[in-house]
Amino acid sequence: MAQETQGVAVSAAGRAKGEIARARDVRFASREAVVAGLVIGLAAVAVKAALNEVAEGDVGFILFMLPATIILAYLSWPIFYNSWHMNEISSNAGGLIRWPVKILLPVGFALLTLQGISELIKRIAMITGHMKADLHYERPLQ
Repeated sequence: MAQETQGVAVSAAGRAKGEIARARDVRFASREAVVAGLVIGLAAVAVKAALNEVAEGDVGFILFMLPATIILAYLSWPIFYNSWHMNEISSNAGGLIRWPVKILLPVGFALLTLQGISELIKRIAMITGHMKADLHYERPLQ
């Protein structure tokens, strides 16, 4: 009987060591992900700064804003579609449908994409001389 109890204790200790080792792996993986994210973010800022020197500040729309809004609109569509397809409702007493709120995600990102395209067209028109740039800033009264 004592041997069986001791075997269970050793087995539990082995499982605990395995759990601790897995927890360390997760911790190191998340630390590496944070470092990788910081390196990628710094590289993106450096690339944008270098390209702004060449393209006079219009690179941010093309390289960052438009791809980000297009990707986010694409990725948020299944959130809406699944909610609409399942006819998802709130668990509260009224039971309101949730898909009208969830459609605001892809619609909002699509509208932001259109605004980015509009700004890009405006800047191209200013660079080519088809539109006069009004860069005058008037400080608001306080």
